[in-house]
Amino acid sequence: MNKQKTIIFQKSLKVQKAKILAPFSERYKKIASLHALPSELHSVLGNCISFNKGNAIFVKNHKAACSTISHLIYKHECGHDYVEENIHHEYTRLVQGLPNFPAVVNTLMNPASFKFTFVRDPVSRSVSAFKNIFLDRSNDAWLRHRDAIREFNFHDSDPLEKQFNVFLDYVSESIRQEPYLTDPHFRRQIDNIGIEHINFDFVGRVENIRADLNKISHVLPCISEVHSDGKKIRSVNKSKVQYNPNSKQISRIKDIYRYDYERFSFL
Repeated sequence: MNKQKTIIFQKSLKVQKAKILAPFSERYKKIASLHALPSELHSVLGNCISFNKGNAIFVKNHKAACSTISHLIYKHECGHDYVEENIHHEYTRLVQGLPNFPAVVNTLMNPASFKFTFVRDPVSRSVSAFKNIFLDRSNDAWLRHRDAIREFNFHDSDPLEKQFNVFLDYVSESIRQEPYLTDPHFRRQIDNIGIEHINFDFVGRVENIRADLNKISHVLPCISEVHSDGKKIRSVNKSKVQYNPNSKQISRIKDIYRYDYERFSFL
């Protein structure tokens, strides 16, 4: 009998348990603030930034310019660039993540708050996750997935084409088993942003990021202020590694993320 291969999933927030333990723990009290929301949104809320005094919320979609936009929001909120290592772990000067529940939850649930996100063509997004995590290893997600993906016969010495095939094997099996708890760097975008449960005011495209950011500048002037000098918005996690998937791999990506293609009509 073949041994089942390991997949590393995002930890589930035990909301029902948190409701019981909330009086005894600040952490559980924060988690319990999710009780009124659909379970499909529980993992989404940990990846949101509430800003403009709670009048706007950015729902992050990993590998879809979420670091770039987080840096822009930080500069607006704090008046200077973020120079430390990982902006997604900044919980003091940015209202984001579990440490800032229920403020993040309240902004999302507020019908008057401006809600926006960005999506990206699944082919380029998949390649970006592959390079960032499994080739460059500049993302700490590598340490979480390293041993598990090696059970799928991921070997550093193999050609990039074979490594990418193994990556797709790993991603496909992860989504098959636990779509909502798959690592957000390669989770389906429909699940990453909770599109079926959040009434977004704007969904932008990474491929058109400058023009799309300008479209929401009348609601979020912070965005236009940050890049009003006309400089190109920099890619925060740009890789030096080049890889272009072959036609079979592209077809496979389109199958794995078929619901993203259906929902967002990527060309």
